[in-house]
Amino acid sequence: MFKKIIAISLLTLTGCSALEMTPPSHGTPDAVFTSETSPKYVAVCLSSQWHNYDPMMPYAFEEKYWGYRAFNNMPNGESADVYTKNGRSVINYYAPKTNNKEWIAASEKATKFCLTANYHAAPQEKRADGQVKLW
Repeated sequence: MFKKIIAISLLTLTGCSALEMTPPSHGTPDAVFTSETSPKYVAVCLSSQWHNYDPMMPYAFEEKYWGYRAFNNMPNGESADVYTKNGRSVINYYAPKTNNKEWIAASEKATKFCLTANYHAAPQEKRADGQVKLW
């Protein structure tokens, strides 16, 4: 009897680890993206790229039971829930709650960059005069 209980427990745990979990809802995302990039990399990239825009802001990412959350510790900051669904990364993006259009644009640019980024690449734009603008 004890062996049956252990066997059933192992099968249950094995089955649960293969399930794809979705994050708890905390409002409607401003945008939903998908990516072939791993959820952990996307979360780390988001935290890093958002922080590059304003190094004084406290950005972080944390592992959750359903995936990862990248966020700004400020009350009006951006955040993203990153998880796996159907073998792809899904990113629920919550834009910063501010009227600062430059901040919003930089956040969106960094977010889109992280969906297809190569490791250690930086978002950039080449100006007409030949200079490279990182943000």
